[in-house]
Amino acid sequence: MKSCGLIARVQAKLLFRSGLGRFFFILISACILFHVGFNLSALNPAKGSGEVHMASLFPYTIAFLFTLSQYPVLIFLSASFFSRKKIDTLDSIKARPASNAEYYTGVGIGFVRVFVAWAIVLFSLGMLVHVFASKAPFNPWLYPYYLVTLVFPATVFMLGLSFFILSLLRQSFVSMIILFACVWGTVSLSGESFSGILNFSGLTLPNEYSEITGFADVYPYLLQRLGWLLAGVGLFFFSILFCRRLENRPGERVATGKKAGGILLLGLACLLAVQGIYSRKYARRARYAEVYDRHVNHDRLYLLTQELYVTPAGRRLKGLSRMKLLNETGKVLPDFLLYLNPGLRVKSLTVGDDTVSFRRKDQVIVVGKSVLPGDTLRVEMVYEGGIDENIFYLDVPEEELKDSWVEGHPRDLCPRGKRYAYLDEHQVLLNPEGLWYPVTVPPVNPASPYVIEKNFTGYRLTVHGVKGQTVISQGERRDTGEGVVFENNYPLTGISLCVGDYERRYLRLDSVDYELFLFKGHGIFVEAYEDVLNDLPGYFSGNLKPSIERDFNKEYPFKRLLFIETPRTFVTYYRDQRGGSEYVQPEIIFFPERMPTPWMDRWALNRHSKQFAEYFTGGEKGVKLDMIQSIYTNYLEREIRPVYYPRLKRAIDRLTFRPSKPARVNNLFFTGPLFYNHVYSFHSLDYPVIETVFNTMVKNSFNPAAAAFSFISLENYREGIRFLSTRGLKDVSRYPGLSPELTRRLVNIKTDELLSLLDLHGVPTGKLAGYLREYVSRRHFNRVDLKDLDRDMRRDLGINLLDILPGWYQQNRLPSFIVKDIDARRVSADGPYYSGNDVTRFVFTVYNDSQTDGFVTLSYFSELYARLPSNYHYRIPAGEGRRISHVARGKCSEPVLKLNLSRNYPPDIPLEEFLSSVASVDTLNREEKIGKGDLFPPGEIIVDDMDAGFSRGTRGLSLIKRWKRGRQEEAVHEKDIIYFDRLNPDWQTRIDQTAHGYPTRTTMACSVSNSGDGVSWSAGIDREGYYEISVYIPPGLIKYTGSHVKSDNTTKPSFSQYYTIECNGELKETSIEISGQPGWTSIGKFYCVPGTMCVSLLDKGIPGQLIWADAVRWKYLGAKDEQVTGRAPR
Repeated sequence: MKSCGLIARVQAKLLFRSGLGRFFFILISACILFHVGFNLSALNPAKGSGEVHMASLFPYTIAFLFTLSQYPVLIFLSASFFSRKKIDTLDSIKARPASNAEYYTGVGIGFVRVFVAWAIVLFSLGMLVHVFASKAPFNPWLYPYYLVTLVFPATVFMLGLSFFILSLLRQSFVSMIILFACVWGTVSLSGESFSGILNFSGLTLPNEYSEITGFADVYPYLLQRLGWLLAGVGLFFFSILFCRRLENRPGERVATGKKAGGILLLGLACLLAVQGIYSRKYARRARYAEVYDRHVNHDRLYLLTQELYVTPAGRRLKGLSRMKLLNETGKVLPDFLLYLNPGLRVKSLTVGDDTVSFRRKDQVIVVGKSVLPGDTLRVEMVYEGGIDENIFYLDVPEEELKDSWVEGHPRDLCPRGKRYAYLDEHQVLLNPEGLWYPVTVPPVNPASPYVIEKNFTGYRLTVHGVKGQTVISQGERRDTGEGVVFENNYPLTGISLCVGDYERRYLRLDSVDYELFLFKGHGIFVEAYEDVLNDLPGYFSGNLKPSIERDFNKEYPFKRLLFIETPRTFVTYYRDQRGGSEYVQPEIIFFPERMPTPWMDRWALNRHSKQFAEYFTGGEKGVKLDMIQSIYTNYLEREIRPVYYPRLKRAIDRLTFRPSKPARVNNLFFTGPLFYNHVYSFHSLDYPVIETVFNTMVKNSFNPAAAAFSFISLENYREGIRFLSTRGLKDVSRYPGLSPELTRRLVNIKTDELLSLLDLHGVPTGKLAGYLREYVSRRHFNRVDLKDLDRDMRRDLGINLLDILPGWYQQNRLPSFIVKDIDARRVSADGPYYSGNDVTRFVFTVYNDSQTDGFVTLSYFSELYARLPSNYHYRIPAGEGRRISHVARGKCSEPVLKLNLSRNYPPDIPLEEFLSSVASVDTLNREEKIGKGDLFPPGEIIVDDMDAGFSRGTRGLSLIKRWKRGRQEEAVHEKDIIYFDRLNPDWQTRIDQTAHGYPTRTTMACSVSNSGDGVSWSAGIDREGYYEISVYIPPGLIKYTGSHVKSDNTTKPSFSQYYTIECNGELKETSIEISGQPGWTSIGKFYCVPGTMCVSLLDKGIPGQLIWADAVRWKYLGAKDEQVTGRAPR
């Protein structure tokens, strides 16, 4: 051991003396400290002073940066150790009688000493910045924790791996390539694989510290770090077996091999144990989902009322439930179901005065008691046990559960871990998803997530045995001798229980009680706003309340709203079928501990208020009141909100070629469920998805402007219509393997179609919006049966909803439209079209080229400030066409031809792009029936960029570019969207609303590079005579033609496209100016004989100009024509 110590000291000195080592140490240390000081601390007010961070942010960021930065240094220094040729101090030791194991162990200890000392220095300097230049809480134990559990195992493993590879291969260059590939692989490929077990850096494991509950999943985390530490030691000892130093102790090689193998196997055992923990976890979740699925078709009772008496006792919960159940199924039930968390054991179960038998499989309890139609039962259950968190979110994909990054909190560099419930002496947090009390309907349906069933139940909760902590739940609170009682004023879909060390703040505004519960010591979040509390009632009534009611078009339906701070590791997921996340419960909004909301720092807010006081009514107080409204707008109002990712995370994603994260995500704190999903429910056994469909309709009827537009982006629409081309909405509820994203798209697309169908049957969207708004407002906290809604709509609106729903719900084929001859003209020639001309004429031809009936819609806003558009629907039966002329009277704006749910893509055509400069004198509305022959006259030939007659040249292209072009063409034929790069000199496909094509409208474009790489259209000519040749340039894209052309701003450049026409061996060149005229543009008239005629577009023009290749049309003019551009030889 003395030899090891001596060798370690000498090796450490050599590393410190190394010029390469010193360079890396100084450079990396400066970069890390600069990042911490510039981006996290108050040293840079624009970055760090507006937010109050978590205590773990500083130490974890330093550990994160150091762990990744040390890898190249370790690799280079290890390679230098094995390849050095100069004699130094260590060579005198190398010749002495130290064994190989002692020698290399000493060297390894020397390496570890240097890197650990380096880390300690960085942590110490970072600690100083943390203490003196940050408002974030300081916990000194987190620094050694991250050093020991995160940095040290990563250092040892990388050192062991480097020595093993270098000693095995004995080729420094090849070894370094392999080592850098391992580093890249662990950062990119193994990030979330196997729950982060394969990431020896540990950077995807839950590492964020909560001041209330500590770390999440500590045991698997420590076991994983121990496994990689032992694996590194084992590899290091294996490297000794391949060293080139003579042995001086017989038998040492065998002993070293046994030691290395044993340590490595122990490390692998730790990693396998971690994998076993997660495997059992997900196997249990799969079993629970299967149990739900097994009873999905079982008839259920309605839970009318429930009295709960619960006692939290450490990690156990004792409960007594008294329920009143109703059989509203209309038939005799031989038994009935109850649902309870699998971790809770049922001690007794009685119906009336009788103890009944029951069978239980995990969370499902089958009670052997028959129930007559219309009967009510009084059921009492006594239960006790813990909470199994594996029952939560069984409808969320496993990939999202394993992802250590929480979508709604992308600012976090540190993975926070995921807890779904708390039950211990420090914190109790239980929501309805966890089945902490018995219910008659399951909270989720894993097989069909959109099939939702709700009970509105009258709850009364009594909590016993809590001393010195605050108890929080829904309802009016009363402290009695038997405990804390919560009694609800109206039926709810479920209740939550929260117990912890909280400080309460109370404010009553316009008959609603607002309560804020913060963990003790976290009052800094409201101290900055205490001086405006007296002004808040007036500001709320005059500004904030009208804004909320305008956003949701109704008043807040509850009598109270509680804002409750939760431990940082408490996580929920946004689920579209629920309209939000579990952060939002009836009367409650949960928010994470020290939520990174801007301007919660008192000093920063005061400085900001003084700076902008002169611009606000009320001065500094006006600024603070405006900040309160902005917090509501940014965090509570928006269903989709922008997100900002840490620069480090974005940089790593780019370096490892990971897909970029979305710039906008679903808002986990969206308050919509407080106005919709928690207030009413639509119910139908025949149409189980109707709950989500009508919730979406009601939501958009409360925000009529949103209902006027498509529910779904063009990028997502394509995947949805692929599914609906062969399946109906009824398949959504039972189709296996359907992703939540696609399911959401399908429901949104079909909801949009249903709105159009109702409009087609005489109920405009505006009228439906007002009716639904009034209808659900009269039925708060109730379940609406679809048959009752149909009866009321027949009486009030004269429409039979149940006659429309079957075809809409079961339809599994889509129409396909051919749209031609679009024209938009002003009837009055005075003034621009969009500024208020009284009459505008739209003409278009539509043919239904399928076996399914369909309809199209002409939609536009007929008044300047109209909230809803005027819609005009036209039925297009299968195999028929219509030539439609529509005259719009009024201040027409944003005209769109909607092809509704069809195979056409994109589904909407903006008619404003087809506006002609020639006025019209026709003011009559017409609808003329046409056939397919009228659409394609015998003398007309059209070749589109997606047809077989279209080709791209390959002259001058490298093999790589030809391969990339083939991949692009393959992607287009698979109907995938290719994002368009306007600066790319290679031809690209662009899907555009104004392009030519059936059913997908595409065009091709490239930036002029004068490379000669053009495109061609070829057509077979079967009649001799004169032909007019026209090219189609998408009207909506012409404006981008010169967007990247450099100009001196003195003269506007003129842009042209150059074509060659080839017929019978002769070639003629012509050009057209891109003037902005929409649609077809003639390039000349030509005399042709039967054969193949080719039109080519040249890569020619002003550098940077965009040229467009869409469709070419040959139109037969006859045997004679005097005005001829060119003549082809006979």
